[in-house]
Amino acid sequence: MAIHVELGRPQFVAVSMPVAGRQHRPVRSVRTSCDCACVLAHDIALDPGKPFETLLRVAPSAAGQFRYDVEVEAEDGMRLSRSIDVHATTPEKAVAVRSAPGGAGPTDKPSHALWTDTISSGAQVFDVRPATRFALGHVPGSINLARYQLRRSTALPSRPVIVVGDGYDDEALMTTLPSGGDPAGATYQVLRGGMSGWIRRGGEVSGTGGDRTRLVVLSATELLPLLGRPEVRWVDVGSEDTTRSPRRLRVPGLEAVPAAALATSLGSGVPAGTTPGMLVVCGGPQETATVLSAAMAKDSKAVVFAIDGGLKALEEELDRTLRMSGKRSVRVAGGVGIDGARSADRGRAGGCCGRSGP
Repeated sequence: MAIHVELGRPQFVAVSMPVAGRQHRPVRSVRTSCDCACVLAHDIALDPGKPFETLLRVAPSAAGQFRYDVEVEAEDGMRLSRSIDVHATTPEKAVAVRSAPGGAGPTDKPSHALWTDTISSGAQVFDVRPATRFALGHVPGSINLARYQLRRSTALPSRPVIVVGDGYDDEALMTTLPSGGDPAGATYQVLRGGMSGWIRRGGEVSGTGGDRTRLVVLSATELLPLLGRPEVRWVDVGSEDTTRSPRRLRVPGLEAVPAAALATSLGSGVPAGTTPGMLVVCGGPQETATVLSAAMAKDSKAVVFAIDGGLKALEEELDRTLRMSGKRSVRVAGGVGIDGARSADRGRAGGCCGRSGP
């Protein structure tokens, strides 16, 4: 099995293995030979009636030819393994990072006041989120514009342009900005943190939605690219669909935390456990609203998103992606430029963090 990957542009890869014997065996662990091949989901058990399937997020840290080993161990000690060959290349064109207003660097997070001054000084605001979420709430005076329309734009305005997304894909959004300049001095910038960051900083919102928490509830399709990233924490806060049919897939790293406990820690400004760059919540409407309301408190610095439909929607999306990537590699949407370099001591034997494959 061989795939091609560009650095900074992860791909979802499905790995299937035939299961021998006649006994149904629960899976104890699924491991890879390198941290750059992260296990996102896998079957709960080894079933002789069908191949065992696991979904990987492959993001090499260097260019070259590598081999990743996937090892599965059942509760009774039975083991399966398979290798995938990866050809990693450097993208032909580097992405230029646009600076924030006021000369802030690409990693700086400009204050709400700085963005407000920039917008009120005559900048044009383009909101590239779906029309349904734009209608619920948006920056006053902004215009809803699809990403492809923004990228194909040939008439650059003579005033600064600020592009607004959801906030989880700022780096990827930069790649959609029109290239080139304008004699009149037009510039394109991305609103750091997107609409959710604007809300957390107390920015004014126009729209038909009275509940701001709905503005940071995204579909599983949109949030799936965040799965497997070390700076993102995934939490199941409980939901009304806990009585659904038995789960087919297991999602490694998914924590179970009561909504009230998580809301309390977010309200104090410090999330419980390891503080991540982002927090993705899976839960029912009531539990989700509890957590998001706490996250939007003025003293909270957490970047929190919730999945519309909770854990059930996540599992359905993983199952769909697993079937798709079984036929072909699926590039992670919104995954451009978000993978930093990894040190060699993080990897186990094999892969780009360890030894090279043949």
